[in-house]
Amino acid sequence: MRITFGSKYNQIQNSQDSLQTKLNRLNAQIASGKKIQNPYENSHIYERDLQLGYQESTLTQGIDVAQNAYNMTINTDKALNEFNKAVLQFKTKLIQVANQPQNASSRVAIASELSALRNHMVNIANTSIGGDYLFSGTKVKTQPIAQDGKYRGNSQKLEALIGSNVRVPYNIPGSDLFFGHNSDSLAMVTGNVKKYNLSKLHPEVMDKLNKNEPSQEVFIKATDTLRDLIGDNDDDPSNDGKVYFYLRGIRPDGSRFKSKFEFDKGYNNPDNATKVSDLLEKIGREFGNNQATKVVDVQLNPWGEIEIRSLVTGSSNLDFNLLASSADVENLDDLEKSGAPIISFQKSPYLSSHMVSSIQAIQNPYQKDQIALPSSLISQKTKSPANVNTKLDEIFNSEVVSIRFDGGFSKNQDSEKIPQILSFSTKNTKIYDVLKDIEVFYSQNGHDVQAEIADGKIILTDLDAKKTGKPTTLTLTLSTHDQIGNPTNGVPTDYKNTYDSVFFEKNGSKLTSNISQILLSKDGFATDQTKLYEVAGDIGGQVYNLSLKDHNGKAIQAKIVFNPKGAYFELPRQQINDGQSPIIKIPIVNLNEKGALNLATPQDMTYRQFMDALAVVLNYSNFDDKVYEALSQNPDNYTLEQKELYEKVLLQSQGKVELSLNQNGQIEISDRMRSPSQMEFSMSNTNSNDFSAQALRDTQTGLLLHANTALSVNRPQLNLFDSLDQAIKAVQEGIYRPDEFPHSFNPNMRNIGIQNSLEAIQNVEEHLNKIIALNGSYGKSFEHSITKNEILKTQVQSLRAENMGADVAEAYNKFQNLSANYNAVLNSAGKINKMSILDYV
Repeated sequence: MRITFGSKYNQIQNSQDSLQTKLNRLNAQIASGKKIQNPYENSHIYERDLQLGYQESTLTQGIDVAQNAYNMTINTDKALNEFNKAVLQFKTKLIQVANQPQNASSRVAIASELSALRNHMVNIANTSIGGDYLFSGTKVKTQPIAQDGKYRGNSQKLEALIGSNVRVPYNIPGSDLFFGHNSDSLAMVTGNVKKYNLSKLHPEVMDKLNKNEPSQEVFIKATDTLRDLIGDNDDDPSNDGKVYFYLRGIRPDGSRFKSKFEFDKGYNNPDNATKVSDLLEKIGREFGNNQATKVVDVQLNPWGEIEIRSLVTGSSNLDFNLLASSADVENLDDLEKSGAPIISFQKSPYLSSHMVSSIQAIQNPYQKDQIALPSSLISQKTKSPANVNTKLDEIFNSEVVSIRFDGGFSKNQDSEKIPQILSFSTKNTKIYDVLKDIEVFYSQNGHDVQAEIADGKIILTDLDAKKTGKPTTLTLTLSTHDQIGNPTNGVPTDYKNTYDSVFFEKNGSKLTSNISQILLSKDGFATDQTKLYEVAGDIGGQVYNLSLKDHNGKAIQAKIVFNPKGAYFELPRQQINDGQSPIIKIPIVNLNEKGALNLATPQDMTYRQFMDALAVVLNYSNFDDKVYEALSQNPDNYTLEQKELYEKVLLQSQGKVELSLNQNGQIEISDRMRSPSQMEFSMSNTNSNDFSAQALRDTQTGLLLHANTALSVNRPQLNLFDSLDQAIKAVQEGIYRPDEFPHSFNPNMRNIGIQNSLEAIQNVEEHLNKIIALNGSYGKSFEHSITKNEILKTQVQSLRAENMGADVAEAYNKFQNLSANYNAVLNSAGKINKMSILDYV
């Protein structure tokens, strides 16, 4: 009996516990709405819930990230649209000035408005939200644009992770916005010397049928004859000879070239005359045009200046330098000495570093009683053309102790003809004294002359010839001489006729080049780590002259030699002892990992290594010959000690002189000790003036830092604030087109003018519209991402609810049934508990 009773009791207790557990589970499901409360209840449901929960969290995070990024694109879009409005207002003001010539006060007022718009654009560029700047790249705490237009941010983009390995950029770096690349743009350059139809400008000399017609300033056209462009000294076109053209340039593919070609200027029948269009077509062929394809478009602008537009979209490589003369030479050094007139198509306010020992005066074909020296004398002190008060030692370098004038006169002495020479010491002598003594000198030799200086050129008027109306027969030669009276190269080449033999522009403590170092393989500027061949091509074997004043103002002539086995530079000894070479050769060391040792080759040399070598040269007088001697020994077996010495010299040099590439890819030399700096610097190819047949074939590559080149009107690689500043300057100075003031010598010579600035601003506007569209695409990406993620999140939440969510109605019914069963069990258990032994008796 007891065994049976205990068994019943245990059975009832187990049923009660089981029902209690089930009721608790159902009660928890009803209360929480979840199928399970603990992982052990159903591992499959729990694992599935974890997976779906992770996906939901990821999508939520993606939505939050995308929303924040989207907000940034909205703020960026507002700033860009405001910027675009300012550019449009700027362009409208510029069109107003271009179409309606203004007086000086009106131009100043409009220039002030343009400056205000420019400053407004700087403020927009420096927009920040919550302390983060919109256009600084990833340097969001750094103000991107300085007041002078320099960029302080970086080129990296902020990216939002909106999915598994899905990153979308959400900002526009200032490097892309203000200094970006417009891949649809076409580069364009222009000459800056206005050309007139000389037959109409000087009809009394050149036009037999219209001698009595008044002079007219009519710009040359492509349909005019070459004689109209070049000019003549009489009215007979049949007796004219050939004209030789000397062209240097850079093609759209980045290759360098030189070309020499000739045209007949004379003609018997005007229908058969060489036209200016023939010259333009020839220039195009030299740039690569042929019957099948054209890579450039060459034409004259409305002011008679040659314009070349690249037809290769996205390439910033394009340049030219053109000279013409009646002299046929293989080296342009001989052209300077020939006495033949030289016609230039571009000019720059750069002092020439190329010198010749003598120059010969040229007769003015339209005022035949005048002769003039072909080179303008420029004061190195004032950087302006010499006048009557300019001292000779301001014009000529320190090696020139005296200058001499030869008029072709001689004096009989002891049955010999002794040349009559007029000599001047360069010390404490003014141009005024030179002019007066020239007049006396010619007077003593039986000629009445008037000497004057205009635009830096010494002009001699033969008053006797002027009275008779006959051409002058006078001559004049200027030569420069050293301390012992030997001829020395001291007469600078005329600033219009130079190419790469020109000094960097100096502004206070900085010297800046004007040629951007543009990559050949892809458009973009060189950086410190760019190798020279990526810009200049293979320069192995090329030699470059360095004309400079070092950090202490000491003038030196040096060279950098790009030997294929290892580049080196040549410096002059400061003191030459018996038996010593006057030149010290110093290898350029490849400063790579510690302990490694080798010399830098042209193929491996970077711009950083190249600029470091120039820093050593510019510190020439800060080290003595012993240091340079130690660096020059054993070039084929350079030691580690020499490398360490080179590093020490370089480190000390960098403390005084810094060389870098600016945001336009131009080399800047900064004096860290003085302002204004005493330094001057020029670098030119030793074969630059060589136009021999072999040189023309060999010229395909080259390193060009600073040159008298054509003006850049438009390039795909743009600088927004430089374009604005140049336009404002043009308005302030009243420069409507290049060569607005033909007789000026200042930086305005290279201003493209208001008309061309409109094209540059148009390029800026097109680029800005692309950036706005790009930013809009970023915003749309985030909009789509947010929408997609929200849909996915809803789906995941639905799946998660199906997986984990309990059916409350079903659970409640089960709960009711189990509750009834549970109550029955309790009732049965209660009855059993009330039973005693007496119930069985």
